[in-house]
Amino acid sequence: MVQLEGAGCKCNPNVTMNLAKYYRNHPKRSLIFIVVVAVLIALVIDVIAEGIESHNDRILDAQITESQSEMRLIGAQIAQMQDHDFESMAQYIQVYARIGPLVNDYDQKLQKYSDLYRSAEERDKHRSVIHFGRQRLRHQSEVWRDGWKIIDLVRQVNEITKKEVSVIHDMSNLPENEQVQFFHKEFMPLAAEEHAVREQLREVAQRSSSPSTVQ
Repeated sequence: MVQLEGAGCKCNPNVTMNLAKYYRNHPKRSLIFIVVVAVLIALVIDVIAEGIESHNDRILDAQITESQSEMRLIGAQIAQMQDHDFESMAQYIQVYARIGPLVNDYDQKLQKYSDLYRSAEERDKHRSVIHFGRQRLRHQSEVWRDGWKIIDLVRQVNEITKKEVSVIHDMSNLPENEQVQFFHKEFMPLAAEEHAVREQLREVAQRSSSPSTVQ
């Protein structure tokens, strides 16, 4: 739980929220977004690159790379805003009003990537036997499974962020002397849930990028 600075500040809507200390004890969101998406795309490209058989495969490869770039850009923007050292409820309201449209955009980009990922997986399943015999594809079932796990976790993070946006919006409609209490009751549990899912993302990404998983 993030602590408020100063005595009696529970009722002060403009009290400084010491979130800087909280985030110093937790991994920065922006780094996780960039690393996770990079690992996810690398997994797919590693499989596709070993079995490119047609012009369509090369187009799919390019589409996946472009989708990665779009997700990474929007994800980094969202994360940078969330990593802001907020000092008041007013700052939360301002920043999360800007995050809302980005989260919806990221949701669309993630769905697009999921569709591309599914297409890549289906094509990989139907590749010629000679490609399946390659050493680098020995653990390809694990690669695809980890990729879907990452997609699912990223989607969970995005859904939690949507809820956070909604909570902050609701908070903005409250009298100022009620906002801090509402924030701790409604927002902080979501922040804790988001952190837990991001830790799962970190673990899956580390496992997926290890030499023992992708060979």
